Amino acid sequence: MSGQTSLNTQLQSQGQQLTNLQIGLTTATSLLTKIQTGLGSIQSYLGDLATSPAANQFNIPTSELHNQQMETVYDTYMSANRHLTEITVVLKVDPSSQAAIRDVKRLTKDLQAQLKATNLSDATVAVGGQSAQNVDLSNLATSDFWRTALIMSLGIFLVLVFFTRSVLQPIMIILTLLGTYFTSISLTDWITRAWLDTSMLSWNTPFFTFIMIVALGVDYSIFLMMRYRDEQRRSPQTPVVNIHHAAQAVGTVVMSAVVILSGTFAALIPSGVMTLIQVAIAVIIGLILLLTALPLVMSAYIRLTYGAQSSQN
Repeated sequence: MSGQTSLNTQLQSQGQQLTNLQIGLTTATSLLTKIQTGLGSIQSYLGDLATSPAANQFNIPTSELHNQQMETVYDTYMSANRHLTEITVVLKVDPSSQAAIRDVKRLTKDLQAQLKATNLSDATVAVGGQSAQNVDLSNLATSDFWRTALIMSLGIFLVLVFFTRSVLQPIMIILTLLGTYFTSISLTDWITRAWLDTSMLSWNTPFFTFIMIVALGVDYSIFLMMRYRDEQRRSPQTPVVNIHHAAQAVGTVVMSAVVILSGTFAALIPSGVMTLIQVAIAVIIGLILLLTALPLVMSAYIRLTYGAQSSQN
């Protein structure tokens, strides 16, 4: 009897344990369902976060802002008063390349745009390093170039108006000089990329090339137009004939000057300095273009302007 009583007691205990196990499994199933629901919510949140601007931000929990490791980071990348922050960016491209200049410009604009939506909207963004210096040089050279080009063009126009006693002739001469410059600098850029294995022109090449081509072109144009005025005073011929005589008379002198100057600038090519090589190539091309363009353009201008008078005579 005692053994049967003990067996019944054990069976009742096992039954209670099975009941508890069943309750536990039911609870575990409910928890797993909640976990699955939570994972679904997290996945949905992460999916929405990936397509939102917040995904581009790096957020640090408040509890982690003042631990010892973060203080070490602050001391490394921030000033003592925590008003200046340094961020190191390593570009994948050559820091001296044109691609690096574009990346730095885009990075600066993106950073300024991102800060506008934060508490640091009034912060000043400064970018340093070799690529940033190239950007500054490029911007400085561009602004100086256009300012110099404007001042030179205006000054040359006034001088030519004084010598030629005309307004249209200086305009034609300046347009010819500008066309010669842009043609020569474009050809130089192509030669630099194709034969000199360089991805771009030096930052100061356009500036010095413009000064040389325009200065020499103005001299040639003044020689041509002054000789044309002399022909007009001395000869009863038509303006078309006189400009042809002037071009023939000045052509020998100009051609000699072009040959001498081309040889002088060609001596800069073996220097190995890329800026001097590019300026020499551009000026030589510009001189050759001026030698042919100025007489042709001015002769065509005189022919179109005085054509009717020529036919009447």
